This record gives sequence, C-alpha cells and structure tokens, in this order.
Amino acid sequence: MADDHRLVAVCYIHQFEQERTLKACAEALGGPPAPERLRYFSSWGPLLDGTPAYKPCAHYLAPLDARYGRCIILRNAIPLPPSPALAAVLATMLVRMGEGSEILLELGRSLVPAEGWVDAAQLAQWLPGATLEKAPGGRRGWLRLGWAPAVAEDLAALRSTYPILLDRLPAFGEQLRRAGFPCADPLQDHGGSVENAFTYSMHWALHTRAVFDAQVRGASGGGPLVGMDVGGSHGFLACELAMQGHRVTDLELDAWKIEHILPWLAQQCGVADRVSGLAARMETLTGQDASYDYIAFMGSLLCIERKDVPLVLETAMRLLKPGGVLVIRENLALEANAAPGNLMNARFAPQEMHDAIRELGEAPLYFDHLGIQRSLQEYLKLWTAFAIVRKPGGVAHPPAERPGLLQRIGLAGRKAGA
Repeated sequence: MADDHRLVAVCYIHQFEQERTLKACAEALGGPPAPERLRYFSSWGPLLDGTPAYKPCAHYLAPLDARYGRCIILRNAIPLPPSPALAAVLATMLVRMGEGSEILLELGRSLVPAEGWVDAAQLAQWLPGATLEKAPGGRRGWLRLGWAPAVAEDLAALRSTYPILLDRLPAFGEQLRRAGFPCADPLQDHGGSVENAFTYSMHWALHTRAVFDAQVRGASGGGPLVGMDVGGSHGFLACELAMQGHRVTDLELDAWKIEHILPWLAQQCGVADRVSGLAARMETLTGQDASYDYIAFMGSLLCIERKDVPLVLETAMRLLKPGGVLVIRENLALEANAAPGNLMNARFAPQEMHDAIRELGEAPLYFDHLGIQRSLQEYLKLWTAFAIVRKPGGVAHPPAERPGLLQRIGLAGRKAGA
C-alpha cells in the first residue's frame, strides 16, 4: 500500500462532477479523503479547487513523481480503451511514482462506450510484473494496480512513445519554437501551447494504436506493415506505430513539421529507420506504386475540399497493395447547425461519409457511426465515424475472423448494409 504521507493524484473529467468525484475518492481511499493530500488533474475544464487545467487530456501531463503514493482514476477519466497503450500509460505512472505506489481504477462503463472500462485479465497480461487485485478493504468497483520492480521491464516491453516523449516535453517545446511555432502560455492560450500540441497528438496516437492491431493487422493478416498516415501532423502516430515494427510514411501539408519535428521525434523514439515524411497532397501522388498495406485518414478528410474527397480516396485505394486496407476515422455532425461559420457545418453527415466510401466500388468491412465514441458534449451531437475498406486481391483476413479488441470495446460496428 502507498505511504499515507504521500500525495494522492485524482484524475477526473469536469468540475461539474465535484460531488461524485469526492464521493468516489472516499470510496477508493476507504474513507473521507484528506483534502491537504489531494491533487486534482482534469482532462476538461478547471480543477475542483478552481485552478485552470491543461486540456484536453490533462492527466497525460500529471506531474507524478516520488511525492505521490496513489493515483485515483475515475472511470470517465480512463484515457484509453483496454489495450497495450493504456497499459503503457499506467505503467509510466507507476514508474514515475516509484516504490510503494499504486493506481486505483474505478471499474464500470461510462457514457463513452470505448472508454471507462478496464479489463483486469488483459491488464494482468500486459503488466505481469505489477500486482493487480480488487481494491482491498471492502471497496467495491475499484481495481488496484500496484508497483513492483518488474513494472519497468513491462513498460519497456510495451514499446510506447509515451514515456519517452513525456520525459522530453521541454525539448519538444524547444523544437517547436525553433521551427517558428508560437508557443503560448497554456493558462492564457491553451490552443497555442506546447502542452496542447503534446496532449492532443499523444492522445490520438495512443487511441489509434489501441485499436490498430484489430483494425489493420486483422484485415491484413498480421505482421509488420508498410503504411501511410495522411495528415499525420508532427508524427506522433507514425512513431508510435513504428515502435511496433511497422514502416510508416507521414503525409503532411505543413512542410515545417516534416522537416523539423518528425525527424526529431523519430530519433528520440529510436525509429528513424522506419519513419519517413512527405510534404504533399494525396491527390498529387500519381507516380507512386501500390506499395502500402494500409493508409489511414484519422481526422484528415475534413481538411480536404469536399469536391476533392472522391479523388483523394481513389488515389489512396490505388496506392494500396492488393488486399491492403483503407482506415478512416472522422468526427461527424448528426444534426446540422445553421449558424454561419459554425465548425459543425464542415463535418460529414453519416450518410455522406458512407456514400463517399461506397463510391470506391467496395462495401466497407465495417462502417459504424454510433458505436465508437459518443462525445461527452452530447448537446453538440458529435460522433465518430469509423470505416475499413479492403482493396480487392491478396489474402483476406477480415477483423471479424480475429475476435479481439474491436469486439470487446464495441468498435466492430455494423457491417455495411446491416
């Protein structure tokens, strides 16, 4: 058990949940929490004590160290689906807190189907060196993950960019400044801060990795792959997947990211030989061969003129090897907003996205606009669309034949036409 004199970190979502948060802390600690020992880390909005928080995903930046003995993570604040990526985040927390530390995870399902759910058996598989048990003392609904010397070995085996780049956050900021990025004070202009660039990019890199094996390896038969991340920005996802043995091209319009940031990230993560960058538009890649096992659009189709989307998708399909897969994930707007200039108007409607994919001539292996991730901002009617399209030819290995992460976290979705 953690030293009673050490601090307790609490990761939660929003200050509007203050009453439930404090009640959950009392449950996790086996009694009312000692206010002077609690330190709050929110992924959305000000902290419970009124202090502004980095967002989104502020708990990725929680400065856990030897001063902390416990980290309590409420179910809505569990940052990722059950996956090796989540295990890497938890192991990093334990390693940074050190001997005698523990993480208390609130079990149960949240309003977000892909998150807020922890599979104890899976965590035990990914973190065999940690101690894992139901929280003692009669506390229901909590899982205890305890430090052990072998946790550091588990973390190394998970091969994630997260612990590497978290330790290099100041250096990452310096690289951005050298490239001319106006790094703002995160408490004054969070959107222009280094912290935002890190947390946003890291979250989506880890979230994509969390379902990558089931999405792409399952459809391609497993093994190291050659892929392209369209609109890959700084290259966090490219480096994360390269650490799993894949070769990844980061296709990005901002040449300064390809020239200055991507090489630095790849070098820090030890994957410079498996990551390359290309500053170009997809529709201009007319001279390349069909050499990719997968091409991913993770929120990048919205950056393309609507009239060019069919050409972009057709070009991507042409660049795939026979049997290769196209992976698409985009935020959708289920209800139109007539307000001029509203960003919601730029989002795809579900049927519009489905029609764009069907125009490729192939029914998607999966198309799901409801079962992946419903926004906590429900009133905005934001959803995430997810689709996999396989190019004809090659040996088909559809994810449905490989039960696993997709099915367990509700990402399998509906087959086209269902």
